[in-house]
Amino acid sequence: MRIILPEHVIGEFKQVLDTARTDAGALEEALAKGESAEALRQFASGVLPVWLSHAGEDGRAISYDQFLRRATDMVARLRTLPNVETITFNAGRDRALTQDAADCARALEEELHERQRWSDRPEWERPRGERAVEEDGKTMAILWENRRTHRGSSWPGGWVMTRDTHMGPAFNRVV
Repeated sequence: MRIILPEHVIGEFKQVLDTARTDAGALEEALAKGESAEALRQFASGVLPVWLSHAGEDGRAISYDQFLRRATDMVARLRTLPNVETITFNAGRDRALTQDAADCARALEEELHERQRWSDRPEWERPRGERAVEEDGKTMAILWENRRTHRGSSWPGGWVMTRDTHMGPAFNRVV
């Protein structure tokens, strides 16, 4: 079994962590003033509730910098696992893969529009931005390519591990 770890997913993960740093600072101030991590987790969004659920040896929430180190260590550990293959999406290398990514992103936009009236919303109110849809399109294209090149070796040929419920139906539209 191959485990594909796309570089663009790692980059997106790091960007999410870096973007949350500003809000984490305000939450760290609230923690320092005695607010409980449990209470703050109810109001936090994105990656911040995950951070607030990580506790140190004393049972209190760890600092956001400690959380970033744990996340970075996790990515480093993933890279060292057997059968893990890091793939860089190279748009200039393969026109077919680039077209597949565009087709997958377009199908995902259609799926989001149909299920959430996504395109009618202003950009700031959408469940994911244009760049995130493009990145998900790349992920689906890599999976599609894996299915084509390793046909018959295993079924179904790959999984994307996510809580997202839109990528599967979008993928089925194009494959």
